[in-house]
Amino acid sequence: DALFGRLLEHVDLDRDAVVVVGPAHSTRQITLTVLGIQGPGFEPGLLRSATTRRSGFVQLIDVAPTILDLQGIDAPTSMEGRAVEVGKQGGSAADRRAMIVTADAAAQFRDLRVGEIQTASVFFCAALALWTFLVFRRPAPRRLRDWLGIAGRGVLAFLPATFLLRLLPLHDWGVLPYWAILVVVSGLLGALYARVGRDRYLDGLLLALLVPIVVLVVDVLLGATLQFNSALGYSPTVAGRFTGFSDPAYALVAASTVLAAPLLAHRIGGRKGVWWAIGLMALVVVVDGAPFWGSDVGGILSMVPAFGVTAVLLLGWRVRWRTVGWCVVGLVVAL
Repeated sequence: DALFGRLLEHVDLDRDAVVVVGPAHSTRQITLTVLGIQGPGFEPGLLRSATTRRSGFVQLIDVAPTILDLQGIDAPTSMEGRAVEVGKQGGSAADRRAMIVTADAAAQFRDLRVGEIQTASVFFCAALALWTFLVFRRPAPRRLRDWLGIAGRGVLAFLPATFLLRLLPLHDWGVLPYWAILVVVSGLLGALYARVGRDRYLDGLLLALLVPIVVLVVDVLLGATLQFNSALGYSPTVAGRFTGFSDPAYALVAASTVLAAPLLAHRIGGRKGVWWAIGLMALVVVVDGAPFWGSDVGGILSMVPAFGVTAVLLLGWRVRWRTVGWCVVGLVVAL
């Protein structure tokens, strides 16, 4: 730090740009590193790039285009990165440092939880499948079937609960509080589903499918804070995504939507219910595919045909080759 301070004494920051970059993390663990720039055109704030679209985070591939941009040289098209810019101010210098340190700690905690959450999800689904087979293989007491329904709604609650936990600084609390609160939140959501479905079972099931849709769609519209450093989202240390839908989040939203749409149409009833269901699917497609929201091209490739066929069936039309052709046209238009 002292040597760097002496270096800055010989730099004219009204004319020169100084770039500090940490190109590699420690060999002991995967952590975030630093990119700092001071010079003409750079006011105090958090850096971002078109690659990440999130203030406070850029990627290594953005460094070379940034240096070229500082020199007034156009980056060649073979470069995948983009020149960085100042995004949000992010408060004071201490606030900005605290944000980056917190994000680094949350990312490392999240990366350790990914395997645990995925294993738990597979285990719960396998247990439900086995339970369902045993209950319906031969006549079983009604109580066992009722408990199976409650367990199923609890598993449906588990997945959105992993995202809701990002509202709390659980990376500072540790693994045991994390799992304890995850179980509690899942149980509360499952109890809510059961309460709503007490008189009409499908109402509880419809709510269980709509909750992850609402949570994740609203999250993407507000900047995807629940998915960032979430166990089923993405982290800056992995750096696959910084905004939009993660693959697990997309899978949860898409599967929930294609199942919720017919139930919604049935619950509302008539032609009105069908158009509400189609509107739900259209909303999810727009949010998932829009470059400034979900930015999920792969999701569109699978979502549009599936939703298109679902809409056709809800409208009572026969699925013909012409129907398939129109679904392909819709996919091209969406892309």
